[in-house]
Amino acid sequence: RPGAGSFPPGRAARPRWTVNKRYLDNDNFVRKSMIEKPFTPTEADKMIMNDDGHFRVLNLTVDVFNDASVSYFHNSIGGYSAVKMKRYQELFTYHRPYTRGGNYKILDMLNTKWIINAQEGQAPMAIPNENPLGNAWFVQDIKWVNNPDEEFIFIGDASVVTPIDENAIVKVGEKMINGDTVSNYIPISITTKQFADSAFDMALGNYPMPFNNEFIFGKKASDTAENYIRIGNPDVAPIIADYHFSAKTVYMFEPETTAVIDKKWKSLFDDVTPLYDSTASIVLVNHKLNHLTYKTKASHDQVAVFSEIFYDKGWKAYIDGAPVPHGRANWILRTMPVPAGEHIIEFKFDPKVMQYDKWGLVVSFIIIIITLGGLYMAYRKRETAALEEDNS
Repeated sequence: RPGAGSFPPGRAARPRWTVNKRYLDNDNFVRKSMIEKPFTPTEADKMIMNDDGHFRVLNLTVDVFNDASVSYFHNSIGGYSAVKMKRYQELFTYHRPYTRGGNYKILDMLNTKWIINAQEGQAPMAIPNENPLGNAWFVQDIKWVNNPDEEFIFIGDASVVTPIDENAIVKVGEKMINGDTVSNYIPISITTKQFADSAFDMALGNYPMPFNNEFIFGKKASDTAENYIRIGNPDVAPIIADYHFSAKTVYMFEPETTAVIDKKWKSLFDDVTPLYDSTASIVLVNHKLNHLTYKTKASHDQVAVFSEIFYDKGWKAYIDGAPVPHGRANWILRTMPVPAGEHIIEFKFDPKVMQYDKWGLVVSFIIIIITLGGLYMAYRKRETAALEEDNS
């Protein structure tokens, strides 16, 4: 019989290396230095790293939501995760904050201080965002909305859209629009009764529409109506019938001064009327992954918005050490009333599952003690039975 570790007669021993290479190629073997330092900072990265503040960075030279390299150096707006936050994903999918005609104010409220971009053939550049709103700020007003759909509309500019003739069919998704308020950034589809399958999609944000000015949209090249904007789909223009609709921007999103909040949180603010205070301040003084600390100072009660994702299944809020409720603003952020005076606000990540886990350790310890005790008693019983048998 072959000895231990040997091969049967007639079969050559195959080196482990060649067997392992069936499953691992050269790319799976890298130098230790590459593991310890997998990315090299660009000049743009170095410039941003000299900024000591706590802020976020948007890198447009990579696929924003399928590349995690930015997070190696910065707090990234994007990054990659197989598990994605649905609200956050929808925000970028529909409001398109870093594309032409998109809602750039989303970047402001997410405290995006730097944007990395590059022209073709050139090195990446660090470009400062003009108006990042910081880690937290006080707002002067609250825009109450009735449901999440309205909240999603009013975190951007919005317009009233009305078909002008019976030939025009205007929809957002599957919903027919007639005199409704719609987001300027979510695409609307326009079609006709004669050719219902010949839809043309557009977003009002792609067109310059000054506040409260009404514009007429249509496909006639010869139309001379005031404030007329010609639209059309070249692929279907030969067969699609004429259509006209009007659009007037009636709301402008200003996250610096106004928080958009669902009425489900209204009870939190029943006793609060935001009052502008030019001397009021709220500053992030300590930042950890599971613990945020802010200092506030104000002469009057305020409403604060925090540039952090709202997640009530774990994050808890405290003012001067006492637990307080907080709500959601601007679709994804946190908000709460802040009393006048000087205070310390804290957010701590302490989900119930962690509390259960602490009890789980206690229960596990008890189970181990009982198990060990049972094994000991079984051992003693067996020893006693053996002695009795010997004596007999």
